[in-house]
Amino acid sequence: MHLITSLLVAVAVLLGAAPPAVPAGEPPVGETVDWLIEHVAKCGLTFVRNGREHSPSDAARLMQYKFSSAKKEIHTPEDFIRIAATKSSTTGKVYFVKMADGKLVPSAEWLGEALRKHRAAPAG
Repeated sequence: MHLITSLLVAVAVLLGAAPPAVPAGEPPVGETVDWLIEHVAKCGLTFVRNGREHSPSDAARLMQYKFSSAKKEIHTPEDFIRIAATKSSTTGKVYFVKMADGKLVPSAEWLGEALRKHRAAPAG
């Protein structure tokens, strides 16, 4: 009997656990990702991808495309940042946000901070 239980557990693990549940009070992942993409589009900063500068609207379009392509892998806003907004899937080069003072900040760091502030903001 112990062998059967162990096999059932192993099969469950191999089939993959259910995606992480959305924490209570947290909006659906798509809603938060949409907010992040809109934030990128409206931020007025320059995005650097593979050494070339891009407008916020271009960066937002790419993130939307990558989100649509990887939806099955994205269960949290953090997954979105890691999978669709951190680096080139072709070259592996990190994406950057060029701040108003010219400083380059990794996009994962910049988006992570935007997400933290968004979550901390009062609802409404």
